[in-house]
Amino acid sequence: MDTRELAQAARRLGVVNCEQLYLKAAACGDTTALRWFTRRLVDLRRFQWTEQIIEEHCLGGFFLGELSGALGLSGHYKEGERLARRAYEVSGNRNGHRGLATCR
Repeated sequence: MDTRELAQAARRLGVVNCEQLYLKAAACGDTTALRWFTRRLVDLRRFQWTEQIIEEHCLGGFFLGELSGALGLSGHYKEGERLARRAYEVSGNRNGHRGLATCR
């Protein structure tokens, strides 16, 4: 997904900022936009922003697991491992499939 495709996704989902687009994409299951965001933020070393949104909006272990995998693939092993443990903690599932039972 390039910047033009991202702008089209924003218009399609009716959002005006990056946080809203991430949340709408998560709610709609738009994995293309979510993966683009994750890769881009990891490249910019701003993955903590994504982690904060996931935590604040109780999006669950699946999204933490996706972020963990992206970090591991990009060589951020320590952060990837920390997020993998956090995904397991909130989901109770090593694969992060279950949703967040309680918001902390």
